[in-house]
Amino acid sequence: MKKYRLLLLFILSLGLPLQTQAAESESPYAEMDRLVTTGQFEEALDLGTRNLEDWEGDPEFDFVYGLAALEGGSPNDAVFALERVAATATDGVLRERARLELARAYFVTDNLTAAEILFNVVLTNNPPQNVRQNIKAFLQLIEARRNQQDASFNWSIASVIGSDDNINSATSNGLVDTPLIGQIELDRAGSGWPANRRPILQYDNQFKI
Repeated sequence: MKKYRLLLLFILSLGLPLQTQAAESESPYAEMDRLVTTGQFEEALDLGTRNLEDWEGDPEFDFVYGLAALEGGSPNDAVFALERVAATATDGVLRERARLELARAYFVTDNLTAAEILFNVVLTNNPPQNVRQNIKAFLQLIEARRNQQDASFNWSIASVIGSDDNINSATSNGLVDTPLIGQIELDRAGSGWPANRRPILQYDNQFKI
């Protein structure tokens, strides 16, 4: 009898690592979803962050992680997670929900063009009336934000002009190419600078984003 008890204990002990491994590999989705549903976004985000390495790429995990990040103050992380769901989810409902929340994440991160495009994409799929109303409200907010965002840029373009034969090649057509706004047309009278001079172009412009 003692022999059988030892054998039984041995068999049971073999099963313990398997049970532990199964518990460790269990998706945190259900608990994260519960936390998000009850408004505990930071707790859900913390749980998701701790499990991100193991579950990143799983559409359900990414979706609830994106929601937690969006509401928990990490909108950039929300964008990355929701972009994955919108691009890879095979479930049509989940994919549309991800697109809607991704559009909202774009809005929060001030990517207004991407937000507008994605909101309109969701609209074309005939969502429920309450969703349509929310989307239209966001589109109005996008337009209002564009009208209110006045940006003023002051910068200098400075370059050391060499003394070779190509010193004016960059401005021979009266244009200077700038990374931010493209080409600026220069005054024709000042487009040719003497050698070894340091010209400074001051540009001050008010424009709406």
